[in-house]
Amino acid sequence: MPDRLNTGNFLERINQRKALIRFGMIVIFILAMALLLPKTFHVSFRYENGKPWQGEDLYASGDFPVMKSDDSVKAEAERLKQTELPVFVPDSLVMASVTAKLDSAISLLGKVAGESGMPDAWANDAFKISGLKSNAEAIGREVYRFGYINRPRGGMKSDFILISEGGRIFRKAELESLLDSADVIELMHKMFPALGTDEQRRMEILVMKAISPNLRFDQNLTDTESERRRNMLSPVSGRIRRGEKIIGSNDIVTEELNRVLHSYLESKRKEEGDIRFFPRFFGQLLIVSLLTVMLIAFLMRRRPQIFYRNRKLAMILALFLFMMALVVAAIRISAIESRQFDLDYVFLVPLCMIPMTLAAFFDSGVGFFGNILAALFAGILLPNGFEFLFIQLCAGSVAVNTFTRVRSRGQFFLAIGHIAVTYSIAFSGYNFFVFASIAEIPWGNMLLLLMNVVLTVLTYPFIYIFEKLFRIASDLTYVELLDTNHPLLKDLALLAPGTFHHSLQVSNMAEAVLDKIGGNGLQARAGALFHDIGKIKNPQFFIENQIGRNPHDGMPPAESAALIMKHVPDGIELAKQHNLPPEIIDFIRTHHGNSRVETFYRKHVLENPGSENADEDFRYKGRLPFSKETAVVMIVDSVEAASRSLANPTPAGLRSLVDEIIEKKVSNGQLKNSNLTFKDLETARIAIGERLSGIYHQRLKDS
Repeated sequence: MPDRLNTGNFLERINQRKALIRFGMIVIFILAMALLLPKTFHVSFRYENGKPWQGEDLYASGDFPVMKSDDSVKAEAERLKQTELPVFVPDSLVMASVTAKLDSAISLLGKVAGESGMPDAWANDAFKISGLKSNAEAIGREVYRFGYINRPRGGMKSDFILISEGGRIFRKAELESLLDSADVIELMHKMFPALGTDEQRRMEILVMKAISPNLRFDQNLTDTESERRRNMLSPVSGRIRRGEKIIGSNDIVTEELNRVLHSYLESKRKEEGDIRFFPRFFGQLLIVSLLTVMLIAFLMRRRPQIFYRNRKLAMILALFLFMMALVVAAIRISAIESRQFDLDYVFLVPLCMIPMTLAAFFDSGVGFFGNILAALFAGILLPNGFEFLFIQLCAGSVAVNTFTRVRSRGQFFLAIGHIAVTYSIAFSGYNFFVFASIAEIPWGNMLLLLMNVVLTVLTYPFIYIFEKLFRIASDLTYVELLDTNHPLLKDLALLAPGTFHHSLQVSNMAEAVLDKIGGNGLQARAGALFHDIGKIKNPQFFIENQIGRNPHDGMPPAESAALIMKHVPDGIELAKQHNLPPEIIDFIRTHHGNSRVETFYRKHVLENPGSENADEDFRYKGRLPFSKETAVVMIVDSVEAASRSLANPTPAGLRSLVDEIIEKKVSNGQLKNSNLTFKDLETARIAIGERLSGIYHQRLKDS
C-alpha cells in the first residue's frame, strides 16, 4: 500500500509540473503576441496617383510638416556634395620663418650653386648674396599678401575655398585670388623680369626652399564641414495647419498630394505612438487574452487530448506566433512601400497554413477553429481588416474541407487549387461590391493572393518540420506508417504471422468504425497495425501463432499471465527503438488498459482456492484509452480475437459477441476516460457486427 501511495504522489507531482509548464506557455504566448502587435497609429487610405480621391473631404486634425520625397532629398544631397568647399587652415608662423630659412639656404650656398651648375666663386660674393636675399624676402611678402595654398589650383573642383578662422568660423575665398607653387614662380618672374637666367635659377631655388604655403588643406575640417552642411538639409518642404483642407472628394491625387497624405499619416502614427503606447498595449493585451482564452477553452472542452499534451499545445501556440509575426512583417513592409506601391502585402502571407497544418495534425474541427482565430488575430492588426477577415475565413474553411485526412500528394495539391479559386472569388466579389468599378479594384492585391497560394505549398515541408520539432505525428506520417514494408511490420509478418493477420483485421475494422462515429480513422488504422508488435519477442506464447503444442500447458498461471502481459512493455520498447511517434505508442500502451488476463486468473483461482486477492498480478499495467481512436482499437482488438474462438460464427452469434465485449469493457471501466458517447457505442456495435459478418460470411462461402 505505501508503494502505491508513493507512486500516486509521484504522478501527481508530474501532473502539477506539466500544468505549471502549460500555464507558463500560455502566459508567454499572450505576452509575446501583445508585444508583437504594432503599437503605431492604424489609419490608412486607399488611393492611387493620378486617380480621383474616393473618400470625403479630408481636413488636418493638427499641424504637421509635409515631407520631401526620398528622390528630392537625395537630389539635394547630391547637389550639396557637388558644391562642397575644401577647408584650409592658415599658418601664421610661415612669414616669420622666411628670413631664417633664407639664411639657412644661403649658408649652404655652395651646395645650391652646385645643384644649379653655377661656379663656386659666386658663393663668396657678399654683395650678390645680399641682393638675392632681399629679392626673396620681397617675393615672400607679396606671396603671403595673396595667400599661398599647398594644393594645385588646377586640381580643385570648386571656384572657392573656406579658410578657417578658428572654431566653426570660416571665411570664403575665391580660388583665383590665391597662389599655388606654379603661381609663386610666375610671380617671381613678373617681379624681377630683368634678372638673367643664372640669377632666376638661383632665385627660384631659394624661393622654393624658403617660402612655404601659409594655407594648408585640412581633410578632417573639410569632412566635418561637409557633414554639418548635409545635416542642415531640411526634409520638410512645407507645413499644413490644423483644420486646413488636405484633399477634397474627387480631387486628382497628384504626386504632391500623395506626399501630403503620406506625411499626414506618418505624423499621426508618431503622435499616437508617442502618446498612447501603453493604453494601446493594454487593449491589445486584453484582445489577445480573450482570443487565447477562446482557444484554450475549445481545446479543454472539445479536445482535451490536445490540451493536456504540452507538446501539442506548444506546437499550436508556436504556429500562431510564427504566422502572426509574418503578418506584422507584411504590415510594416506595406507602410514602408506605400508611397511607391498601393499594395497590402498582408495578402502575401499564406495564413491558410494554420488551418491546413492543424487539420493535418489533429482534425477538421481544430482546423476550422484555428482558421477563425487566425483571421481574427490578423484582422485586429489591419486598419481596414474586414476584407482580409472575410477572404481568409472563406479560403481557410475551404482548405480545411479539402485537406482533412490527406492520404496523397494529389489531395494536397487539390486543396491548393481550391484555395486559389476561393481567393479569386472572395476577393473579386468583395471588391466589386465595395468599388462597383473594375478600374478602381486594386488588382495588385489579387496578384499577391495568387503568390500567397504558391507560398501555401510550403505547408507540406512545414508539417514535416513541425513533426520533427515537436515530435507529433500528422496524417502524412500515418500514411507512411501504413506501408507494411516497415521493419517492425516485416518482422511481425515473419515471426508472428497470426498476430500480423490479426493486426490487419483490427486496423481495417477500427478505421471503418471511426469513419462512422467520427474520428481519425487513419490514426487508428496505423496504431492498430503496430498495437501488438511486442509479440515479436515471444510469438509462440500467443494462440494465433501456435501450431500444435501450447507452451502454456504445464506452466503456472501466474507465469503464463506475466508472459502474455509482457508484450505491452515489449511493444513500447520496440516502438521507441524504431522512433515510432508517441501517438502510435499510445495504442500499444492502451489496447488492454488495466484489464485482467481472465483465462489464467480463473485457472489460478481454481488451482489455488482462496487466492482471489491475487487479482493485481493478473492485470495489465497499461493506461486506459483516452480518445475515440484508442478506445475503438481496444474494442475491435478484443472482438476480433474472441471471434476466432467461435465454432459456428453466425451473424446473430457475432452480434451477441460484440454486445457482450462492449458491455464488459464499459462495466469494467475501461472506456471511462474515452470520449465515446452511448450513440458512438451503438454505432460501433452495428459497424463491427456488419464487418465481422462480412468477413466470416466470405470465409464460410470460400470453404
